[in-house]
Amino acid sequence: MTDSKVPRPRIFGRVMKGAHKVIRTCACVRKGEKVLIVTDPGIDPLVSVALLEACKAAGSEGIVAIIAPRELATDPPPARVIDLMLKSDVILCPTSVTMFYTEAKNRACRRGARFLSMTEATLDVMSSGAIEADFKKQRPLVERLTKRLTDANQISLRTSAGTSVTASLESREALAITGICDRPGDSNGAPDIETYIAPVEDSVNGTALIDCSISGLGLVGIPVRIEIRDGMARKITGGAEARILRKRLADQNDQRVYQVAEIGIGLNPKAKLRGAAVEDESKLGTAHLALGDNSRIGGRNSAPTHIDLVFKKPTIRLDGKLIMLQARWTG
Repeated sequence: MTDSKVPRPRIFGRVMKGAHKVIRTCACVRKGEKVLIVTDPGIDPLVSVALLEACKAAGSEGIVAIIAPRELATDPPPARVIDLMLKSDVILCPTSVTMFYTEAKNRACRRGARFLSMTEATLDVMSSGAIEADFKKQRPLVERLTKRLTDANQISLRTSAGTSVTASLESREALAITGICDRPGDSNGAPDIETYIAPVEDSVNGTALIDCSISGLGLVGIPVRIEIRDGMARKITGGAEARILRKRLADQNDQRVYQVAEIGIGLNPKAKLRGAAVEDESKLGTAHLALGDNSRIGGRNSAPTHIDLVFKKPTIRLDGKLIMLQARWTG
């Protein structure tokens, strides 16, 4: 179902512009390459149609695979889709639930595939906002901040709304999402621009006030308050979104899903807050925590879920030095 009031023929032209950017700038698709587009019924079909048309314009061979929506971030796609992934040069995933944390993605990347996650990519996401960023221009900034995260031993995040979280980053390597996937084996996100890291698991303490969005739930109405002790979410309170989040976690019957798995910093100056994971967590002036699995991003916690929790206007310090003051980059 479209998320825009703009008539579909009109918005399709704008979506096509975004699709061409994904194919040429983000995925760097070359003539003759095999491109697999994995999607599901939760994503407007115009997204995959536009990507397929953009593949054709680039002289590549595109295939669309429509799968049933996955329940969890680590759930594998069907075996036939995995086989296609292992035979593809480029894999694009506009899906309802991220495939970034699947073993299928890891296997394909080890064979040289370039993988772009496009979780919750709506028509609006494909036609305005984050997709309009100059990905090449932003790349050096993202890589510089990623190095600073890697070199830091401690991080603190605070907001006027009530977030106050500290964590150790010692011996952990930060990762960059630049929106550009141009080397064999690369995995990235589009139109995402961010840097993120798996903190030392038992070192995370404080309170996170989630006042933006939650992956899979969209924009938050009543902020969700998460009390964290020794790396684990101990108490989750708020309104309807808090109740749904508690149930999603409890349904797994696995304490590992309560682990604070990731700290991320949004760096896309064009991104908007829409309730779409791929855009919200990339917006400059936001940060996010994730609960669940971090075993594929340099951490030690293997869990069936990975849920991103985005909050606004963080003040961030690395080893006590200010690098971001609310929405203003100071580093």
